[in-house]
Amino acid sequence: MTDTELELPQGWVKQAFDLCISNIIGGDWGSPVKEEIDNDFVKVQVLRSTELKNWKMEKGSTAESRIIKKSSLEKRQLHNGDIILEVSGGGTKFPVGRSVLITTSITDNFSVPIICSNFFRKITLSQFLDPMYASNFLDYYYGSGETIKFKNQSVNIQNLKTKEYLSTLSIPIPPLNEQKRIVSKIEELFSRIDSVKQSMENTKLQLEQYRFSLLKSVFEGKRLVKTGEVCDGIVPGRYKPQKFDGDIPWITTPDLDGLYISKSKKNLCVSKEEVKKVRMKIMPKQTVLLTCVGDLGRICITKNEVVPNQQFHGFVCTEKILPKYLAYALTIQIRQMFSASTSTTISYMNKTICNNLKIPLASSIEEQEQIVSQIEQGFSLIENTTQIVESSLQNLQTMKMSILKQAFEGKLVPQDPNDEPASMLLEKIKSTKESQNTKQRRMKNVK
Repeated sequence: MTDTELELPQGWVKQAFDLCISNIIGGDWGSPVKEEIDNDFVKVQVLRSTELKNWKMEKGSTAESRIIKKSSLEKRQLHNGDIILEVSGGGTKFPVGRSVLITTSITDNFSVPIICSNFFRKITLSQFLDPMYASNFLDYYYGSGETIKFKNQSVNIQNLKTKEYLSTLSIPIPPLNEQKRIVSKIEELFSRIDSVKQSMENTKLQLEQYRFSLLKSVFEGKRLVKTGEVCDGIVPGRYKPQKFDGDIPWITTPDLDGLYISKSKKNLCVSKEEVKKVRMKIMPKQTVLLTCVGDLGRICITKNEVVPNQQFHGFVCTEKILPKYLAYALTIQIRQMFSASTSTTISYMNKTICNNLKIPLASSIEEQEQIVSQIEQGFSLIENTTQIVESSLQNLQTMKMSILKQAFEGKLVPQDPNDEPASMLLEKIKSTKESQNTKQRRMKNVK
């Protein structure tokens, strides 16, 4: 929260977050589980980022079983009221700065003690700061994007300078009773928002189901033919270009985004000489490309000549079928593709399988055009509705951030003049912290 914000309400104080921490310790991966566990060790389960869906623990989540020394369990075990802070990660999937409050709904998922991996710090708060209040504040601060200035980035991993971050992070502290009222109000409002959000998410699923139902209905009753009867199959070359100094786009599966494709996202292009040299294949304009390795069934139509890698199969349509019609007809054959594929570890469809895929064929080009028009009208409605839903979901998230902002400015619930002021609370926190530091210094001297 910045210095330009409004003054805090009477009875509130602002303090560095690290003062409100009773203890902080890094995570631990432990050791692999052995058949026989030595008496000095105990079995635990380790929470990782992957266990936290949308940064909330899901019911039935599992964690990796490990063993750690009994002597370190007491300080590493996660208890109700602890906060784990992600301090190491990468990209948008595991960004640093996220935190989650450990509650009984999490600990009750496991029959053995839980700890966190070394991508986290375990934070135990002062008894004078409500854990849910602190957790909401960290959520708000993370959501505001302020944490990025404390990141130490390497090539693939981002690391949070934890001590600097927590010492520089200022938390507004209201009286303890007001903290609890704020938490209660946040939970009430968030519950309403989450209910609406769930309804919106269900709408998204229904729209996807409608998309498939629309395709299924327009092709229902049409005669099934093999793709080889209406298309000429082209198999890409097996080799990767060595030079990208030409003008023909080199296409790979990450480049697929929408029904049409015209270039690679990295603007990689090859020359005709390179195509001939490494025996690749040029796919002409209006070729329907189908992924036939790994992630089967992704489809696009080329807007111009392209050279795809070996993960595609190309269908060059004859006068019997429109490229758009073929693309939509193939879309509903995903199950057929997987059942027909050969696989050891990666699903794969060879040229024969691709050319033998069965698609529903309309009797004339005119009927195909009518079906394509019907599909696109339905898809346009679905897309418009989806955009409205996505916008609404974003608005709900904005509402949550607005609620948190009001909470930490003292505007969410009324103040009670009978509450013990936070200044007295702060004195208790400082006194406890000093006592704890003195005890630690004495223990070090003894050692």
